[in-house]
Amino acid sequence: MTLRELLGGKEKLFAFCKKNKWLLLTGVLGLFLLCLPVGGGVETPPVIAETAEETFSAEAFEQKLEEILAEIDGAGDVRVMLTVGRGTETIYATDTLEHVRTQEGVSEREHEESLVLRGQNGSSEAVERVRVYPQFSGAVVVCDGADKASVKLMVLSAVSAATGLSSEKISVLPRK
Repeated sequence: MTLRELLGGKEKLFAFCKKNKWLLLTGVLGLFLLCLPVGGGVETPPVIAETAEETFSAEAFEQKLEEILAEIDGAGDVRVMLTVGRGTETIYATDTLEHVRTQEGVSEREHEESLVLRGQNGSSEAVERVRVYPQFSGAVVVCDGADKASVKLMVLSAVSAATGLSSEKISVLPRK
């Protein structure tokens, strides 16, 4: 059985399309939207879980990364240097109070902003709203096995996964 026999000829096909044109148009538009790329190529920094008392240390992260990379088969002795775009930034919670005064038809707006404080046992401290961790901007890895393509690829992949950097921002070099 052919498609033409199944649909009952051109006339029935055109009648079906004419009757259901909005449904077909919506389906085609949906397929088109599914094919569009998403994300825009923006790199996101890795999520680092920490308690409030802990702070980010690039040196400690480098040390941890060196230990992990040294476990890769054939990597040998490993040294890592990471460059950081900016330091850790803390954004504190604030209260905003807005006053609107109208005198003789002229309106004046005043904004008052104050830190939200949390007190405990007679002391008070600002309430942390968001902590923005540093973004890595590049990495250099020097290791014994970097002259082998397979080791270099594994090291590159591991550094990319740990830091969120793309491969063009990571350099893996052999030790002298």
